[in-house]
Amino acid sequence: MLNFSLLDKQLEERQPFEKRANVTKNLSEASANQNENRLILAMQPIDAESTEKTFANGESVKSQLQIWLPAEYRVNFAYQGSVTNNTHIRIHSDIDLLAFHGGFVLRDGAPQAPGLGINVIDALTRLRASTVSTLKSKFPTYIVDSNPGKSVAVSGPALSSKIDVVNGNWWDTLEYQRTQVLSDRGISILNSKVPETIQNKPFDHNRKIDEKDRQTGGLRKGIRLLKTLKYSSAPQLSISSYDIAALVWNMSVSTLNVDENAYLNLAENIFKELCHFVDNQPVRDAMMVPNGTRKVFVAGGATLDGLKALRDNLQMLLYGLQKEASASAIKGIHRMAYPNLWQEVLPRSVRIHSY
Repeated sequence: MLNFSLLDKQLEERQPFEKRANVTKNLSEASANQNENRLILAMQPIDAESTEKTFANGESVKSQLQIWLPAEYRVNFAYQGSVTNNTHIRIHSDIDLLAFHGGFVLRDGAPQAPGLGINVIDALTRLRASTVSTLKSKFPTYIVDSNPGKSVAVSGPALSSKIDVVNGNWWDTLEYQRTQVLSDRGISILNSKVPETIQNKPFDHNRKIDEKDRQTGGLRKGIRLLKTLKYSSAPQLSISSYDIAALVWNMSVSTLNVDENAYLNLAENIFKELCHFVDNQPVRDAMMVPNGTRKVFVAGGATLDGLKALRDNLQMLLYGLQKEASASAIKGIHRMAYPNLWQEVLPRSVRIHSY
């Protein structure tokens, strides 16, 4: 169930302290409706300065690994996660730093992949062990958590956000072999708990998110809204942020393409689509994540219960808005002007590292 105290706390922390008062003041002057403000703020991106700091944290960890990891790994780097497609909703969002073994690749169509006589699991396990030892030696005052199977988490006094170092290797799809475009390239990461490798296409995911947002203007806003509702629920909803992004991406262009500043219209459209998804199993069963690597509703993916809870949380927010506002205010919300909030410009590091 949506907890409005958690929602307000989360939205309060969405902007740096020095900018928070001005944003809240501008919204309050434009509208006295508390839930209208909540709706608008829930759709906003994290400010560019904070996002750049997150990437800078990743670069500080990367620089040490680049220098100190043994040369035999020929390690190379990239980033993945919601920060790289600008749908993150926390000012101190975690980011995944991919630290990959450069000695081999998984190559589709190759007679033997990913290399000649290479034990991939063994090679990646040794890379992970070196990653852990390097991080612990070069960041002695930091917390280096190697318990997660898919990453090594680094947090510390000089880092404003946690960095998850992910070990693996590149997966060269047939399309990438043809185009040499990053968004066509996949990754294969180590899960040390099994052990096994897991394939994914994070750069294609980012490309699909960016393309549909450019087409509609409402995709990223919708993802942030639903992710905000997920983390403002008590207990917290079990649906993952990745599957939330997939849900919104599967919504129609007409749902996400609304007039500028039409926050209420966008939220109402999203609510109707969520209801449509709940009521139509064939629609749910056919849904794919943006990069096509799996279906949205599968074991380990989204569930009908999670979808219903997300829908119900949005319904509560919309009901609160409608309850506090007059009929004329409801009709006019999409015509209100919120300067510099609707139009978004991607931070520089997002444009560089997204895809």
